[in-house]
Amino acid sequence: MGSLGPGRDAVVRPAYPHMLREDNLVWTRFLESGDFEVKEVWYDVHVGAWVPPPEN
Repeated sequence: MGSLGPGRDAVVRPAYPHMLREDNLVWTRFLESGDFEVKEVWYDVHVGAWVPPPEN
């Protein structure tokens, strides 16, 4: 299994790369909840194989 690379600090940011606004709000609430001790996160991870878009 390959490495996910370096993680990011689990801090609230104004925006997160490649994250929709709605997801940003959920992620921010999660980080601010204090329900978990989060030291490092990986939220911008490539998943799956690339699929070419249709030509039409």
